[in-house]
Amino acid sequence: MQNFNDYQEFVKSMKVYPENHAIVYPALGLVGEAGEISEKVKKWLRGDRELDKEGLLKELGDPLWYIASLADDLGFTLQEVVDANVQKLSSRKDRNLLHGEGDNR
Repeated sequence: MQNFNDYQEFVKSMKVYPENHAIVYPALGLVGEAGEISEKVKKWLRGDRELDKEGLLKELGDPLWYIASLADDLGFTLQEVVDANVQKLSSRKDRNLLHGEGDNR
């Protein structure tokens, strides 16, 4: 893969959910995958096992897949998502608002 949009094209070729479940399916999948990552970290934090970095590497790609799919369902490229996030966070940094709560900082 050369860039985010190449990855998104790959994701499009892998979508298996019905079109009438667009937006909802990847949004729910994203939550589920975040939970799987959280469980691995929680078990490490609790002291049950060593941090499974290889397992986490494999799991980190799953939320990315759902984000790329959701972006596509909403009509955005993954590059647009990345650019909007960089713009939002850069603005917060410039205004010294990286800390705090709320969407409109």
